[in-house]
Amino acid sequence: MRSRINLLSVFTIFTNALFAQEEVLLPAYIDTVTIETIKEEKLYAIVPAQSLSHPLNLLPGMTLLQSGQSNLLSIIHRGMASRHTHAIWNSISLNSSTNGVFDYTLMPMLYFNNTQFWNTGTSQNYGNTSIGGNVNLATEAKDAIQVMIEAGEGENYDAASSFVLRSKKVISKTGFEWAHHKNAYRYELNGLQGIAQNSAFKNIHLLHDTYLSINQNTDLHFAAWWQNANRKIPTFLPNGIIQLQEDENIRIHADINHRSQSFVFNQSVALLKESLEFQTLDINSVSNVTTLQSLSSFTLKKNLNIKIVTKQEIASPNFFDSTKKRNETIATIQRNVEVGLQKNITLQISPRLVDGKTAPFTFNALADVGYSNGSFNVKMGRNLQLPSLNDLYWPNGGDQTLLSEVAWQGGVSWNHDFNSLHRLSASVFNNYIDNFIQWAPENNGFWRAFNRKKVWSRGFETIYSTTFSFRSNNLIKLKMNYGFTKSTSQKDIKNPTTTGKQLPYVPLHKLTLSNEWRHKIYRIGIDLMYQSKRYESSDNFSSLPGFLAMNAAIGIHLNSVSIALNIENLTDVKYTLLTGFPRPLRRFEILVYYHLTNKDS
Repeated sequence: MRSRINLLSVFTIFTNALFAQEEVLLPAYIDTVTIETIKEEKLYAIVPAQSLSHPLNLLPGMTLLQSGQSNLLSIIHRGMASRHTHAIWNSISLNSSTNGVFDYTLMPMLYFNNTQFWNTGTSQNYGNTSIGGNVNLATEAKDAIQVMIEAGEGENYDAASSFVLRSKKVISKTGFEWAHHKNAYRYELNGLQGIAQNSAFKNIHLLHDTYLSINQNTDLHFAAWWQNANRKIPTFLPNGIIQLQEDENIRIHADINHRSQSFVFNQSVALLKESLEFQTLDINSVSNVTTLQSLSSFTLKKNLNIKIVTKQEIASPNFFDSTKKRNETIATIQRNVEVGLQKNITLQISPRLVDGKTAPFTFNALADVGYSNGSFNVKMGRNLQLPSLNDLYWPNGGDQTLLSEVAWQGGVSWNHDFNSLHRLSASVFNNYIDNFIQWAPENNGFWRAFNRKKVWSRGFETIYSTTFSFRSNNLIKLKMNYGFTKSTSQKDIKNPTTTGKQLPYVPLHKLTLSNEWRHKIYRIGIDLMYQSKRYESSDNFSSLPGFLAMNAAIGIHLNSVSIALNIENLTDVKYTLLTGFPRPLRRFEILVYYHLTNKDS
């Protein structure tokens, strides 16, 4: 077994501290639309959810891939690859340096209660951090105490708590979360019903954030996050191989922010230590990765920003022939120009070095026009994603000559409030990815990484939401999300017949309808999600059928206590998100949530 990470390393900082949000009356998903900012497009704010996968799955253009409950959960956004969407914590990507993806089953369910999803990549801001969007993990310190206990069908149990301490100079938040899931749920595959094998999933999180005000111009932040998970990855196939996996991560961040009348300076440093062990009867794969990052940011007169990011990745898996290192330096210059009342133009350019060699530069341009009830903006740019270390150095399959994936991206979006109750947003997007990396078998039987494809992803998304009341103490919230995503291979050097074909597991149409009814202390919520068919292979020869699934929740809210009964797959639909891994049939879970709000929040 591998050496364990020292638990004494758990001290933190946190840079985007203490956002405000509306009171959480029931610990279920809530997603709201926010206005696009200068740096990134922030379309959705997601607050406490029993599982992050639920609110993410409701977003248009989002596809979830999961090999069974509590097993690896990755996301595809707008028809790109799962490695193209990154989880960001305090300005650093959490995606694995070796395989390029992040496992969202390892997320805390309560602590990050102000998480946002950014639709566009931010490689120019934080290094090698995506061309397909980001899940920005953030917390807030409104509630002095939060406690949540959950028990679900299939012998799944969760407990989470956090508490906040405040003084004139210091705000700190500490959280503990624990999960034990057997996932013995009912499923149906190929017309046969069964009970899923015990996944023995155990997951623990310890988290801490501190915000220190040194004086009226200078703030200091600290943050730390330790996580450990053990699980089996069962199979639904006869004679399938059961795999064992252990993940352990320690993440530390420190940040100082100084403001004056003429400039703002921010300096942050971060350390990530990732350890992953994967076992079968024949394989014992151990990977240890250390990531160091420094970020310096200068903002002058609120309209010129200069940012320098340096990052080093050190990987020593037992399947590499030696320890591998990668060094990346990015310099970003951003200029904001106000050309009129509520009219702004933002220009950004980022040259970079990777291991001392010049890499393709990235740039972004945004024109934003605001008016009394909304905004309209046009954006274009070029983003970059480096190959993963596995792509470069995997024995008999990695290729150190691989080129970085380069995405030319553009879009138009519109947001409008018809009145205080009705909101509509619509967007059109276009992404063209060159040097798309994909693995393919060689004649010798080994798989190898190639800059195999050119991919064109384009589509349309719209979101409508409304809130209205009737009679006395009755409130109804409705939301409809629709996404059309056409993501096709434009050139495939290994299989030219796939040209023009839709990429695997990307539905052409996705529609979600969400509604919530509130009456005094009572809450009822229902979600409907439709996905059209998804192809299982690049040649589009076979496909998974489309499906319409429904989830529901019934709850009561008494002062500081909420109790909810959640029903997943209410109508018992038989469907899969990933070939060979059926989703659970109807299942129930009960949740109890207590929170005490700070008097001065």
